[in-house]
Amino acid sequence: MTTPVLEIRNLDVDYGLGDEAVRAVRDVNLTLHRGEVLGLAGRAAAASRRWRTA
Repeated sequence: MTTPVLEIRNLDVDYGLGDEAVRAVRDVNLTLHRGEVLGLAGRAAAASRRWRTA
């Protein structure tokens, strides 16, 4: 197997602080190798923007 060009392990994304925090992404793992393509689809463009900045 080739070396991944992108590898994400155990990604969590929360919005807000303390008791007001909302978990938007929980324990996501992703491995992308050269030549593979990843597409993100969702109800709002803002959601895919959050993935890129996480």
